[in-house]
Amino acid sequence: MSDLGFSIGNASKDLGYFLRMVEDLGTRAEIAEGTSHNLEAAVAAGMGDGNVPEIFDYFMTLDRSADPAGRSRRAV
Repeated sequence: MSDLGFSIGNASKDLGYFLRMVEDLGTRAEIAEGTSHNLEAAVAAGMGDGNVPEIFDYFMTLDRSADPAGRSRRAV
């Protein structure tokens, strides 16, 4: 990880703060929710220390035979 980068783990944490604020306001931020799920999945896959652009590496591990909505996608 570069000293100048922003880690996937930090992005996930900060987006979590934003989502809690949005929830406290009684609304939703659906795009942020989806992004948060992707960041959390990358962290769970052990990529939390990588820089945010490295999330592409996580996406490349996903099963591309899943349905277009992504409901069955999993790391391979």
